Amino acid sequence: MPPESQKMESEVHITYDDQQKINKFARLNAKYEDFKEEIQGRKSELQNLEDAISELMLCDETNQIMYKEGEIFLYKDVSNAQNSLEEYKHELLTVAANIEREIATLKEQIDELKAHLYAKFGNNIHLEMEE
Repeated sequence: MPPESQKMESEVHITYDDQQKINKFARLNAKYEDFKEEIQGRKSELQNLEDAISELMLCDETNQIMYKEGEIFLYKDVSNAQNSLEEYKHELLTVAANIEREIATLKEQIDELKAHLYAKFGNNIHLEMEE
């Protein structure tokens, strides 16, 4: 059995406010991870879009190509397809920028909570994500 002084150091009293901060940290961290996953998907989609735009540049302007809108395919001429892809690219970039801003805001809040919780609980709390 450990000496009484070591036992006292290992026991930490958690207040209701502390528990709320821990819960908030967990929620923010989960949201942060979701946004990071989403931004990776958007970046992949953007790369595919860039590839499609590059491929269209190689096409003859008089060709009709199949273009997917929603759940159907339409025939479009190359310039209309390029315009549609450019519009979609702009939308994707806007969405990605908004997600990046949200990630930055969440990161600030997470770091603030982390600093507070580590200051209070030290080694008695683990807030790092496992790789």
